[in-house]
Amino acid sequence: ESVPRYIARNRGYYRAFLLLFLKLSVIALIFIAALLPFLSSTMFKGLGFFYPLASFLIAFSLTLACLVKSYFIAVSDFKSLRNACSVEGVLKLAVIVSLALLFSVNGAILGVAVCYILFSLIFFPRGKVKNRAFFTRSDYIYLFLLALTGISRGIYDWIDALIIASMLSFSDVAIYRISFAFISTFSLLSSFSTVYIPRIVKELRVSKKFFLYSSLTTAACSLVFVLFGKIALYVIYGEFYTRAYVPVLLLIPALFFINLNIFPTIFNITGKPQITASITIACAGINALLDILLISSGYGVEGACIATSIASGSGLLLSAIVYKKKIRKRD
Repeated sequence: ESVPRYIARNRGYYRAFLLLFLKLSVIALIFIAALLPFLSSTMFKGLGFFYPLASFLIAFSLTLACLVKSYFIAVSDFKSLRNACSVEGVLKLAVIVSLALLFSVNGAILGVAVCYILFSLIFFPRGKVKNRAFFTRSDYIYLFLLALTGISRGIYDWIDALIIASMLSFSDVAIYRISFAFISTFSLLSSFSTVYIPRIVKELRVSKKFFLYSSLTTAACSLVFVLFGKIALYVIYGEFYTRAYVPVLLLIPALFFINLNIFPTIFNITGKPQITASITIACAGINALLDILLISSGYGVEGACIATSIASGSGLLLSAIVYKKKIRKRD
C-alpha cells in the first residue's frame, strides 16, 4: 500500500529497490534451505521439502508482481496498469488451471508462482534509471514498522483460530472457515479501495464518494448472497454445509466494515504503520474476549461470527478516530 508513494518520490532508484528485494530474497532462501533438515525432523516433518520452498516461491513471486504494479501506480501509468491486470487474469486462468489439471494441488501451488513470475517478466519497467543504494536509517525503521502490521494481523488470526478451535467442534470450525472464506471472496469482489489507492497516494484524503461507492458494491454483493447463498453453499460444499448460510449473514456487517476501512492504507502511506499495527492488536483483544463470552454462552459458531463483526466495526471506528486526530488535523 505504501510502496507506490515511496516509488513516486524515489523513482530514479526503482531498480535499486528491486535489487535490494532480490538480495533479501536470496538470503531468505538460504535461511529456509538451512532450516529444512530441522523441519524434517520435528512436528513439521509431514511438510517435506516441497511446501516450505513452494511457500517461499509464492511469496517471492507475489511480492515481485506487487512491486511491478506499484510502479505503474506511482508514475500514474494507469493504461499499463489496466493492461497488466488483464494479462494477470489470463495468466492465472491459463497457467494455474493447466498445472492444477496436470499435477493436482502441487501443480496449482507452483502455478501461482509461475504465473506471477511470468507476469513480472512481461511488465518489468524498462528504461534508463539510476542504480545506486538509496535506503537511509529512517527508511529501514519505516520498513520494520510496516512489517509489524503484517505480524499484528498474523497474531489476530492466530488468536482467533486458537480460541475457535479449542471451543467449537470440528464441524463448527469448518462452518466458520467456510463462512469467512465467502466473506473474504466477497471483499475481493466488492472492495473499492484498490481502485481508490492511486487517488489516496496523491491526496492522502478520503472523499465521501469512496464510502458511497464501497457501500453500494458491498450491498450488491451481499444481496446476491442473501438470494443465492444457500444454493452456492449446496453446490460447492454439499447439503451439510448449507448451515453456513446464517453465519455468513452474521459476517456481512464485517464485510462492510472491512471494505470501508481505508484508513490503514493512509496510515501506512503517511509513514505511521505502527498505528495500523496497534489498532489491529487492539481488535484482536476485542475479538478474543467476545469469542470467549459468546461461544461459552451457547451461541457457538454464530457467536464467533458476531464477535468478528463487532471487532471489525471497532477497527473501523478506532481507525476513523485516529485519522481525524492525527492525519486530517495535521493537514
